[in-house]
Amino acid sequence: MDRAEKRELVTGLNDAFSNAGSVVVAHYAGITVAQMNDLRSKMRAAGGTVKVAKNRLAKIALQG
Repeated sequence: MDRAEKRELVTGLNDAFSNAGSVVVAHYAGITVAQMNDLRSKMRAAGGTVKVAKNRLAKIALQG
């Protein structure tokens, strides 16, 4: 991932964080693909989304 892609990702995450009513940060190690897909579908049904991002880029996006 080059710098331009990282910049785009940070901008997108910043927009998502700004428009979100709430944000949940979770450690998802050990979750199977089926469980992650189930989580994504339940979140979509509830009107939410699941995003996976690199910790450092998410931190930069949260700082503005």
